[in-house]
Amino acid sequence: MKTYTTISKAYQVSNLVRFKEGRKLIDYYIESGRLKPENDNIDYDKVIYSIWMISTFWQSQKQVIASKKYKVNKGHSMQMLWNILMPYLTDKGMNEYLELKKFVPQKK
Repeated sequence: MKTYTTISKAYQVSNLVRFKEGRKLIDYYIESGRLKPENDNIDYDKVIYSIWMISTFWQSQKQVIASKKYKVNKGHSMQMLWNILMPYLTDKGMNEYLELKKFVPQKK
């Protein structure tokens, strides 16, 4: 980041755009009844940030925690992201998630 300041600034701008777009998507899912509304216990800006963190650092955590005994990092990042969102899904949102899940190939 210090060596390539131009790239760093462009990366920062693109991440801020992602946060803004993520917020629009969350707002759409709230309005369409798929996600619970925000309240004192639900802060979707923090959820968006958590999703960004997992997405950004998923591959590097596999290198940092390379132990064969640690199974969490062996899974797919998409499932980890869904685990973050599931508590916020309404019944409608959960039903759609279960429908989508039917199309994901299962490991045998």
